[in-house]
Amino acid sequence: MFYNVKKILIFKLCCFGDSVFITPAIKSLKSNFPDSEIIYAHADWIRNMIPFIPDIDRGILFESVYEKSLLKKIKGTLRFIRMIRREKIDMVFYGHRTNLLSFVLMLCGIRYRLGYEGTKYLTHRAIFINSLPEFERYQRILSDNGIKIISSL
Repeated sequence: MFYNVKKILIFKLCCFGDSVFITPAIKSLKSNFPDSEIIYAHADWIRNMIPFIPDIDRGILFESVYEKSLLKKIKGTLRFIRMIRREKIDMVFYGHRTNLLSFVLMLCGIRYRLGYEGTKYLTHRAIFINSLPEFERYQRILSDNGIKIISSL
């Protein structure tokens, strides 16, 4: 179903807790695509945490979304899109549910875009079940799309 996945982008800009909850999904991605490079797109306030997240090869800062100036937001977003297009990312694991950011990821030219149902511009979706613990919701994005999950236990 997923072919030639060499680079995977984890797109979860914040926050500390979410970065912890997403680690089982990252572990599952690395297990399924062991030769792939995994890059984490993040906001500045979790920059120092990135080296401690297992299976992450490196981080990419995407801070412009939080700028107050609309012009700075647009310029920073265009810079991010150009950078990601140069990276030739094959898959993105999208941990948010906003259409604007998923649109940005579509503009990045990423072939496989995984995230939650109800979010536009994704190629693969999973139902968002509010009653599940967050780490299980992230894992469902993978399992609902045919990617074997690794038990978090």
